[in-house]
Amino acid sequence: MERTGMTTGSIMMVLAIVLGAMGAHALKAVLSIEELASYETAVKYQVYHALAFLILSNKKGFTKGVYAFMISGVILFSGSIYLLVLDRSMGMDFSSIGFTTPVGGVLLIIGWSLLVINILREKSTK
Repeated sequence: MERTGMTTGSIMMVLAIVLGAMGAHALKAVLSIEELASYETAVKYQVYHALAFLILSNKKGFTKGVYAFMISGVILFSGSIYLLVLDRSMGMDFSSIGFTTPVGGVLLIIGWSLLVINILREKSTK
């Protein structure tokens, strides 16, 4: 999992920096204050989880299951927010995917909970 987690975390961080810069500069004139705040939330969660991947990727508790839940959660949570915020400026209607934001949040919660369970199981076997 180490190489996969490090690669994923690095790619997620590059994308977060690009998207964050885009939001701070190019989108500032296009988005409302509320839309910009939502966009920044998506960037923050992506950064947090990119860092988590980089830090946790060589730990025993960071299993394929944890990875799958977390990467799916970030894609659905942050990805849906990006699309929902940008839909008006892109001339598209992504409102039908609004349900994926909380689904992504739940997947992140499951991923972190699974990590806790894995860590607790590991400690109890030593």
